[in-house]
Amino acid sequence: MFRTPFPILHSDDVARAIRFYCDTLDFTVAMRWPEEGAVEFAFLEMGDTGIGIASRQPPALPDWPADRGTGDFQLCIYTDDTPAAAARLRAADAPQITAPRSMPWGETLAFFEDPDGNLVHITASDPTPA
Repeated sequence: MFRTPFPILHSDDVARAIRFYCDTLDFTVAMRWPEEGAVEFAFLEMGDTGIGIASRQPPALPDWPADRGTGDFQLCIYTDDTPAAAARLRAADAPQITAPRSMPWGETLAFFEDPDGNLVHITASDPTPA
């Protein structure tokens, strides 16, 4: 059910962090959102793995708790089915931060907390319309 984890580091200046990781540590930008304008998220690759860099600002999701920040880190884990994965996490009493929802970049995601309060972001690529 779960596959392909990667860390997401939160930054006050995503563009600055991208420059640091690419210019200093030889990462390359594999994806950024949005594609134009002020970057909110980027996935940086190095070899067969990578990291995400995201804004420290809480995501603009209607059910994100007003008193819940993002912290410095979240673990993103791709899954085959976000709603089923969310049900599994709820059954394990993991606190759900947001309900599963489709996002404009083509993924369905939900946020949970681990036992120490770290963000766990589960996501799946939306099926391509026929």
